[in-house]
Amino acid sequence: MATTTAKALTNSDRCDRCRAQAYVRFEFEHGLELLFCNHHATEHGVKIRKIAISVQDESHRLIAAPDQIV
Repeated sequence: MATTTAKALTNSDRCDRCRAQAYVRFEFEHGLELLFCNHHATEHGVKIRKIAISVQDESHRLIAAPDQIV
């Protein structure tokens, strides 16, 4: 399994489980993909990573840099 540098996930990308903002993309054969929020990626990620051909994890964006805290 590879970690990909595909196009960045945006605010319009939604979790396939709960419709929250997606931060993780799992890609499979034949161009299929699953998008998950951080909660569902954590819950199901271990099993899904075993069959995914690549994973794009942008959950680091959930942590604000100190200069971004208002």
